Amino acid sequence: MKVRRGFVSNSSSSSFVCDVCGEEQSGWDMGLSDAGMYECKNGHIFCESHAKTLTRQIMIKYIKDNEIVEKDEKIDSLSLDELIEIEDGDGEMEYCYPIELCPVCNFNDLTLIDEVKYYRKKLNTSENQTLKDIKKAYKNYDEFKKAIK
Repeated sequence: MKVRRGFVSNSSSSSFVCDVCGEEQSGWDMGLSDAGMYECKNGHIFCESHAKTLTRQIMIKYIKDNEIVEKDEKIDSLSLDELIEIEDGDGEMEYCYPIELCPVCNFNDLTLIDEVKYYRKKLNTSENQTLKDIKKAYKNYDEFKKAIK
């Protein structure tokens, strides 16, 4: 018998969790835009409300970096709305949102995983050692849970 771990699906349901606030959106045949979320090029997922404001300069850079238009096509004089319209034809921006707009990449927020990795490195400890320390200090999970609130 095969045992699968991680994300497993026999349907077309999707689930997205914001790295900033923890909000979860899920549904059938759902994409990031349906969830009102973005994923930056570094893999952080966040709600639209956490994104920094999209500017013309960032949009021009995004279109050029992702080769959405031909190299000789002039887009520098277009308005933000016109640039967004060009990108909408490509329709992938929510999956590779510019890091300039990501709240995690700009250190406005920090993911829990990054925080744990940082403190493990700073304290020169490992997951194994942390678990040993917790087992030594607390009798059970309830006691531990009360201590970290």
